[in-house]
Amino acid sequence: MLQVPSEPTLVPSQPYCVDFPLYAQNVPCPVQGCPYPAPTRYKLRRHFCIMHPSDVIIVVEEGEFPRCPHCKMFVKSVGPQHFASTFCRTQAARILEREQLGRQAMEACKLVFYVDEVPIDTVTEFKYLGRILSADDRDDATVSFNIKKANQAWWGMYPILRRDGANAHTMAHFYLAVVQAKLLFGSETWVLTKRTLERLERFHARCARCIAHRPIRRLSDGSWECPHTNEVLDCCGLSSIATYIAKRKTRLLDRYAEPHSTLYQQCIMSTPVGSGARHQMWWN
Repeated sequence: MLQVPSEPTLVPSQPYCVDFPLYAQNVPCPVQGCPYPAPTRYKLRRHFCIMHPSDVIIVVEEGEFPRCPHCKMFVKSVGPQHFASTFCRTQAARILEREQLGRQAMEACKLVFYVDEVPIDTVTEFKYLGRILSADDRDDATVSFNIKKANQAWWGMYPILRRDGANAHTMAHFYLAVVQAKLLFGSETWVLTKRTLERLERFHARCARCIAHRPIRRLSDGSWECPHTNEVLDCCGLSSIATYIAKRKTRLLDRYAEPHSTLYQQCIMSTPVGSGARHQMWWN
């Protein structure tokens, strides 16, 4: 049985005071370990609202602002004008969605299934038909699993092709047929964050550099030679990973994009949990 993660433990509020002069730019976030550089005061407060919702941010030059009861952002004036803003409405929907999912998670953790009066063990991840299903409904675990399989396939195949003297285009064909088939298995229904997509692109670029024999290397004068990724991909006749994923999704939708297809109509007409939240559907 797939176990839904329990609701996260609430972290005590931590106040932060930041000096942010009027014409300053890229002021670092005061939270330890957070790499975000804020270009403006507003974006720093918005960053806290999204990434550090339990903490308090005070810009010394502005003073202590009140917190919006809906989006939890510290703003100069809390009122109808702010409530009608796109950010407030969107962030409020995200918060409501998180609260709803948290309640569902707590209820799901109380469920126990039995087979012949023996309780079934609960897990947060399990593999089904070659794909990792996760309790948080994310595809990060699946991407990590696919990258591992693709990496093993690539380094099992590349030395043989290099030894036989295969040119870049021949290697690229083998890469697409063998390695990328493992890398993008099931990607037709993935919902990828920017960070996860970048992981796939980096693996794709590393393979392309090997194919084109244009690695990142250190020169004799101590500088580094870093060929642009687009140049390397063009040399191999390859496209970006985002392009290949889009093609796979298009083929899947074209297969079911018939007026009489019940599955297609259900997908298009459905909406994510918490309307207005940043939850994205795989066909988008």
